[in-house]
Amino acid sequence: MKDTFAPVAKFTTLQVLLTLVVGNDYELDSMDVKRAFLNRELEEKIFMECPEGVEEIQEPGYACRLVKAIYRLRQSP
Repeated sequence: MKDTFAPVAKFTTLQVLLTLVVGNDYELDSMDVKRAFLNRELEEKIFMECPEGVEEIQEPGYACRLVKAIYRLRQSP
């Protein structure tokens, strides 16, 4: 199975969690994980068009092979 997904919490789960935090006077921290999977080593072979400014590749039809995940790549949720 090669499907890619990003787990998402249900709103009711968040409500229960916040109720427990308030009811037990716990501290709550949060963090931004938008970039958690950036620069992750890729297991699959993924190619992309060469970006502008790449001087070494002059022939049309060439592509760059990605070694690490980049933003908006399906393998980097």
